Order: sequence, then C-alpha cells, then structure tokens
Amino acid sequence: MKELANLGSMPLEALREQVLDDLVQRYSQEGVTMEDFERRTGLATRALTKSELLGAIEGLPGEAPAYPSPAPRASATPSTWRYNDNPSPRQSAMAIFGGFERKGVWKAPRRMESLCVFGGGEIDLRRVAIPREGLTISTLAVFGGVDVVIPPDMRIEVAGMGIFGGFDHKQTDADDSAPLVRIEGLAIFGGVGIKIRD
Repeated sequence: MKELANLGSMPLEALREQVLDDLVQRYSQEGVTMEDFERRTGLATRALTKSELLGAIEGLPGEAPAYPSPAPRASATPSTWRYNDNPSPRQSAMAIFGGFERKGVWKAPRRMESLCVFGGGEIDLRRVAIPREGLTISTLAVFGGVDVVIPPDMRIEVAGMGIFGGFDHKQTDADDSAPLVRIEGLAIFGGVGIKIRD
C-alpha cells in the first residue's frame, strides 16, 4: 500500500476516521459484503496502533485508498511539559455550580481528584510539570463535565465509565518512555472528555 506511506505523522484518531469513511463508502458501493464490512469496521474501531488500523483495510479489492497527506501543523510548537521531581501526593479540584481550570504552567501531583456537580472543569497538561512516575486523574462528573487536554507525546490509560453520560477512551502514539496519564472515574448524566492537542 504505497499510498499509505505518507501517514506517519497523521494522528491515530484522524486516520481511524479516514479508514472508517473509506469502508462505509466501499460498502455503499457494494465493494465489500456486509459480513466483511462488519469485521473490518470492528477491527478499525478496536485498533490501538496505526499498523492494527491499516490491517482493517488490508487486502481490499481494487486500488488502495489514497488518503490525503496530513496537513502541515499550523504551529510547529511542541508541547512544553517537563518532569516534576518533587510532586505533591495529591491535589483536588471542584466545580459545584461553577467551574475550575488547571492550565498554563503548573505542577501536577501524583494523583489529582476532580469533582464536577452541575459545573465544569478543564485540566490542561500541555505545559505541566508531571511526575516521572506519571499522573492519575480521578474524576466524578454528575450533571457536569471535565475535559482533560493531553499532548500527543504523553501516554494515556483510561479506566472510566459513563452512566447516562459519556467517558472518552482515547490513545496517543507516544512511545513507552513517555509519561503515563491514567484517567479513571465515573460520569453520571455528565461527561469526561479527552482532547489530544499540541
């Protein structure tokens, strides 16, 4: 699949959308059977790496899909996080009929607990000083929500669920040497969003 060689810098989620769009188009044009379509979209949805994702379109009949080259980044500024060698064990942030923000340059603890009840918050890790052993963010969103903004050069591990609400489960392409951000908790009639941004 020569046409796919230019995808090295395309974010995983953007590539997933392209692959799923291509499969839908092929199915609508009767290019794949219903059974093959369901199998391939299942593979694409569960894929955690680009190679797994591209495996979902391996062996399709006809020409390999020609995806557009990734657009150049508007800003070549990399994320500016750094390590925090002396983190506090715990911090908390609450939004009850209100809001909170942790953004800009700040020092993250080993564990951060956030509570949003009829309110909202944002935890932005793009310029954070993060513990070398990683950061655990524990969230409870009840009729409220919190967004966690993570640069693409940090790893993510998610263990959370939504009950009449939403809890994002996303991944980055960061390697094993990158700091790990664990996001856990519960969203009840609320939401926990994960935004991957430079």
